[in-house]
Amino acid sequence: MSVRKVAIGRSARAGSQEDRPKRNRLRLFLLLTLGAGGGAWIAALIANSWLGYLATLVIDVHSSMGPQVIEARTMFAPVPPVHKTVTVYDPPAATGPSRPTQKPAGTPPTPGSNPSPLGSPRPTPTPDD
Repeated sequence: MSVRKVAIGRSARAGSQEDRPKRNRLRLFLLLTLGAGGGAWIAALIANSWLGYLATLVIDVHSSMGPQVIEARTMFAPVPPVHKTVTVYDPPAATGPSRPTQKPAGTPPTPGSNPSPLGSPRPTPTPDD
């Protein structure tokens, strides 16, 4: 009978542990979240440095195996520099006075010109045939 008492006692204690409120869930959540973040940060630091070394190695190997660069001066002759002095403050060259062109007095105004001071168009009479 002593065996039965032990089995009953264990089951009673196991049931009482499940009924207790769960403690330290916030601490466990923070520990797991911050721990995972810290681990990812450290892994990123290590991986970033190794990837930097790997990229440098790839660039060095690729540049040494790539085609040779041809300089432009080997293909084209050098061009001499051109120097030209321009004085901006000099007045323009002297030329004779220009005569204004005058229209004869009997010519009708052109269709694009508007002699009205207000800028409104004037009706023009049409000749009747």
